Amino acid sequence: MTTENIEKNTIIEKNNNRYPIKATTNVLSQKSENINGLNITFDFEEKLEKQILQSLPQEALITSAKFEGTNIALYTKNPEFSLTELTLHLSALSKSLKKRFIIRTDPSIRLTEDESRLAITKILPKEITVSVIFCDEATGEVILEVNNPEGITPDIFLKIAKVTGWITHTRRSPHIPSNSIKNIHSSLKSSSKERHNFYQVLGKRIFRPTILSNSLLKSEEYPNKENANKELVQENSLNQIHKYYNIEPSGYQYNNLKEVLIYCLGGVKQVGRSCFVVITPESKIMLDCGINPGENQSYNAYPRIDWFNFNLEDLDAIIISHAHIDHQGFLPTLFKFGYRGPVYCTEPTLPLMNLLQTDSVKISKANGTYLPYELRDVNEVIKYCIPIPYGKPTDISPDITITLNNAGHIMGSATVHINISGTHNILYTGDYKYAKTQLLDSAISNYPRVETVITESTYGSNTDIMPDQLTVYNTFTESINNTLKQGGKVLIPVPAVGRAQEIMLVLDKEMREGRLIESPIFIEGMISEASAIHMSYAHYLGYEVRKSVLEGINPFQSSYFTSINGLSKREDVFNDESPSIIMATS
Repeated sequence: MTTENIEKNTIIEKNNNRYPIKATTNVLSQKSENINGLNITFDFEEKLEKQILQSLPQEALITSAKFEGTNIALYTKNPEFSLTELTLHLSALSKSLKKRFIIRTDPSIRLTEDESRLAITKILPKEITVSVIFCDEATGEVILEVNNPEGITPDIFLKIAKVTGWITHTRRSPHIPSNSIKNIHSSLKSSSKERHNFYQVLGKRIFRPTILSNSLLKSEEYPNKENANKELVQENSLNQIHKYYNIEPSGYQYNNLKEVLIYCLGGVKQVGRSCFVVITPESKIMLDCGINPGENQSYNAYPRIDWFNFNLEDLDAIIISHAHIDHQGFLPTLFKFGYRGPVYCTEPTLPLMNLLQTDSVKISKANGTYLPYELRDVNEVIKYCIPIPYGKPTDISPDITITLNNAGHIMGSATVHINISGTHNILYTGDYKYAKTQLLDSAISNYPRVETVITESTYGSNTDIMPDQLTVYNTFTESINNTLKQGGKVLIPVPAVGRAQEIMLVLDKEMREGRLIESPIFIEGMISEASAIHMSYAHYLGYEVRKSVLEGINPFQSSYFTSINGLSKREDVFNDESPSIIMATS
């Protein structure tokens, strides 16, 4: 698809089933207010709360059960019991209700932040060094940035919850403090009340009553004796959809309750500005929202949301596959123009995304170039991001459950598996890599069911034969050696996120094993910041790297590496006549 044209009525066939994917120039517009529907949701929440409280043992001291984000939050005054013995009850209850639960502590039992810091410091073993203690009042969770997360045992987690009333999560302390993570903590701290309200509103939206019954979506053919009645119900349901989405005469009208619409707003037959919208009879979600940094004109650089007439508030969710600009660079612009819904991504994607968005603002101001958003819009994104780990099914609307899995592209990159009402499964791959690298494990490709695949194909031609890694490393090393032997400097322009960390590991290994001439390797500041984030989320890296980290080895610290910040230090490196290697962001 080019930027000037949209293909219509594309049919994907699998197993003799036809799944229409239709694009039109007028997207369905869902009404933002539905008072009766919301009242039903409130009633449903109250009835569900009573049912849950009656089903759980009194020892749990559950004070309330509320829709909160993607889960039902159970607030407890006995976290020690609720985090242990109660989990068995919740497993059975989750299966019967088909809902997912999360344990929160009742705010009345939480110590103040200062009291909690003091108590946590006393509870932790002496060999555990704490660099950051961040209390998130919106969730009742405390994040501990420590030198050895594996040293905090389950008993310590329980003791912290019992003594302080805060539920603990850990993250590894990086070799240098991360400004991106610090900025995220600051934004979360200043917006705790706003986010608490947002999570509850979001929970009501996710668990809102469905427009259609599952029988209409799943039934292939109706029995003859009930055919007339079923067709009448289907016709009424279609009318309900058209009324609910406020479809204009020129807009698309559902003629089949099992249709799923996919709109391509960018990233098709081109590299950059990946953006897709998936619409079901119940929901509307966006997959990625990138820009094409190589284009100067806005209509070629940004997703073509101007093709369609829909309100941003109609979106149930935005899902970001990974942190590269061509997949998330337009996201702050949506917040600038009023989007205030959830953004789902993996845990490391949030700080990496924040780093690249912030850098884009700095570059724009320094160069005097146009950027459709500002720093305040970047900070607004943080408040609405909901990080989810790999492999965790997450309900994001009444009929959509997503699961993120390792895509092997950069740290935190994910393929997005979309289950729609249990009847149709879409796999959005984002960018992925099947080869295992120095930094990451290969992409996961084992899915129970997939009917529709949206995949990148940048190197998908039958003439795109990639050389094996050994050949690439040997050629890379030989090229550098040729320059160093002549007394020259090797400048390696590299993206700060992903490729830079991979090359750092390759250079260090090649030098340690004697294939690369020993010389200083100068690392530009932004690469160091990205590497610090990689260290904080080292459990998202490849097996060999994780193993080294557990042994106390930081893969991004080497006697060969020297970090440089500031113009004067860069000039010192260039003025030095000694051979060296310089890694700078491209």
